Amino acid sequence: MVNEKGWSEALGVSRGVAGQKHFSSVKCLHAHYAHWLATKNDIVGEWVHELVLRFKANGEVRIISTWVT
Repeated sequence: MVNEKGWSEALGVSRGVAGQKHFSSVKCLHAHYAHWLATKNDIVGEWVHELVLRFKANGEVRIISTWVT
């Protein structure tokens, strides 16, 4: 189906989280965070998680969801 739809390039191994093409920069921190939450294998997502926890501990951000512990 991927080949039939012409999605091979978009879904190929040369793409990263959220379809990222260039690995010298970071985009879509929310996507990296979601990827880390699902796989525990995304260093950018882990950094975002650590920052969220730090901001939460300092009362600098209000977490609406209950999944951040």
